[in-house]
Amino acid sequence: MVYLQRNNDIKVINYTRTDWSNFAFDNAMALQSVGINCKSYVVNKHAFKYIHTSEQITNENIMKEMYQADYVQIFHSDAKALEIFIESGSKAKLIVYHAGSVYRRDPEFYNKLFNPHIYKSVIALPEFAGLGSKNEQYLVGAIDTDSITPAIKSLVHPYIFAHYPSSYEKKGSYDICRMMEEIKIPVKFSSDTITMMEHYKRTMECDVYIELFKPILEGNPYGSFGIQALEAAAMGKSVVTQNMNEDVYFNEYGFCRLMLANNETDFKDIVELLDKSSPDEIKNLQEETRQWVVDNHSYKSTGLKLLKKILN
Repeated sequence: MVYLQRNNDIKVINYTRTDWSNFAFDNAMALQSVGINCKSYVVNKHAFKYIHTSEQITNENIMKEMYQADYVQIFHSDAKALEIFIESGSKAKLIVYHAGSVYRRDPEFYNKLFNPHIYKSVIALPEFAGLGSKNEQYLVGAIDTDSITPAIKSLVHPYIFAHYPSSYEKKGSYDICRMMEEIKIPVKFSSDTITMMEHYKRTMECDVYIELFKPILEGNPYGSFGIQALEAAAMGKSVVTQNMNEDVYFNEYGFCRLMLANNETDFKDIVELLDKSSPDEIKNLQEETRQWVVDNHSYKSTGLKLLKKILN
């Protein structure tokens, strides 16, 4: 209890205009799980209608919160959030999270914008390593593995493969569907925008979730698994995805239990191998995948890593 009380003396504010994938909110929950006083604020509500999400706030009120904080964390390379932080006159240590296409399109611009003001930067995708962000730390998003629990489901061949992209383009859906057709294995597919709970329900019904096949995005290196892969893993699904920079992940977290297909041959081989596996083999892989995400990316494990690497 002394440990938690000491941490509770630290005040952290998370802020962004749009909290893509509920990233800032889950970060705050991870910090709260290890006793840190962290609140997450956002300007725009998200179309996916998350059940629990960052609190909406005005510019005036967020500046008051920032001024009283020990740490302010800005998410998704949000330039407007930086302006608000500077205007607030806060002496808090500033941390920026580079976590998506905004930074990918022009890392040099955002490094020049943020580096003079920040204490540390966090890269949420391994392809951003070494691009020049100040005092960079690699950290994957946090998942509520207490609430997202495995779906108990009897495994019967043929297995149900599913792909439900949050973005048809960014997840490489055309190539995924094409390759599945070429190897003659059916895949349940929809790119419709639905609520988080509706997405969880349909994902629960599959045996293998295919998240991503997109080595290059807008001419830049990509191919990094995202929150959908972690959510499916937390549900106890076998997950096929990508990580084109496996060494960055391994150096920080160790072995990755996701099925990584970094080229078309690997993708087809992995899917065909899964399709030919026995129910017991698939079940064992699902259990290992669930345990992997709990050990590495749960609120508690992420909160401890945040304490050690970011808030130190």
